[in-house]
Amino acid sequence: MSVGKISINPFLFFAVLASSMIGAQIFGISFSKISLIPLEIYILLHLKNTKIELHQEKKMLLLWFGFIIVSSTLNYIFTDSPLEGYKTVLLLNIAQTLIFLIPILLKLGDFNDIFEKTEKYILIIAKINCIWCVIQFIAWYVFSFDFNHFFFINVLHGLLGEREWTASYNDSLAVAIRPTGLNHDPAFLSILLVFGFVLTKSKFWKYFFFIGTLLAISRVGIVTIVFIALYDKYKTGLMKISIKKILYSLFFILLVGSSSFYVYSNNKLVHNQVNRSIERLSVIAKNKNSNDGTNRHVLYFPAAITTSAEMPLYNILLGVGPRTGGNAFVKTSNYKNYFELNSTMQEKTWAIECDPAELLLGMGLTGFCLYYFIMICFIKKYRKDPQTQMLFTTIIIFGIMYDVSMHPLITLLLIAAVQQTHNNIQQESKGEHAIQYR
Repeated sequence: MSVGKISINPFLFFAVLASSMIGAQIFGISFSKISLIPLEIYILLHLKNTKIELHQEKKMLLLWFGFIIVSSTLNYIFTDSPLEGYKTVLLLNIAQTLIFLIPILLKLGDFNDIFEKTEKYILIIAKINCIWCVIQFIAWYVFSFDFNHFFFINVLHGLLGEREWTASYNDSLAVAIRPTGLNHDPAFLSILLVFGFVLTKSKFWKYFFFIGTLLAISRVGIVTIVFIALYDKYKTGLMKISIKKILYSLFFILLVGSSSFYVYSNNKLVHNQVNRSIERLSVIAKNKNSNDGTNRHVLYFPAAITTSAEMPLYNILLGVGPRTGGNAFVKTSNYKNYFELNSTMQEKTWAIECDPAELLLGMGLTGFCLYYFIMICFIKKYRKDPQTQMLFTTIIIFGIMYDVSMHPLITLLLIAAVQQTHNNIQQESKGEHAIQYR
């Protein structure tokens, strides 16, 4: 069968699925890193003789990819770091951008409805992860059964890696877990659930996605979903208020609230999980110097500002290299005023789990400004599509407490959005011309 008769859909779905499976590996190579290979092969074979169209939106993202290459290359030549793997990460940045990201950017937009399909597949993956998360929770607390270990180790025989696939911690009763879905990181599970919350129109699924973030005890997910819900009510609910809507909302709140409170009060396992979520949220406000999770992630940015001021001028402008921002902390002692670094952070190259901090130290002031300029442009250009506008807003908000700016799934979403953004502008321009003609 010729490539022309095969749909792009399974290749795009695989790219979304594989890039969402943090921790999965094939022959020791990160699954998310190779997630775009089948899609790229399909695109290059399908469109090998077509002309490349470089419109303004595509050039904007091409500039971003170009800067990743420039920052990585110059730091590879001029910057030394005692941390293990520094040069390797820089070389991988260059290779991944040149071999995968730029070719896909140049050609992916030539397919019809590619952005809508990408959103659709992200929603499907979010639903699968949410259901998986609940199964994990029930299997562990009701049957004392590690569902992820069973699936990834026993069923797949470690094909996707033999790492620990379930996040666990010790509470006052016994070993407890944080569901992770189809990856090993509860925080990344939460961004999938947040994406699902934004993309679905079903109130049932919105509630289900929120429950998933609670079970995963993800502060960043909970905070982001609450913000989205409040903002959505402010934009839509308050503007279209009516007695019928008030009564319906009150009934729904009472029904869901009373049911949830009953389960919370009568099920010790759920009670402990919810209390743990509340405890993790309260840490942010209580302890400025806490080394605990999200609180430290929020403190990364002020620490990054003071650290950046002490770097050489070319590092201030270009950073120390994409996905290596943590190396800048090790060169100074300023971070000690905010948090402590464990031994691994002082020995191996690492990306800061906070987008503003990672962008400022990893890609410098230039990369920091360029990234947020592009994101703001996407938000403005989707002003007639509130759902997609909120999706990009969510990436910015979530990134304050986690690193998502250079993740393959986010990059794929940006690439897919480029052509749709261009189409929206073209349609608006045609509409304005039509009005002027009449």
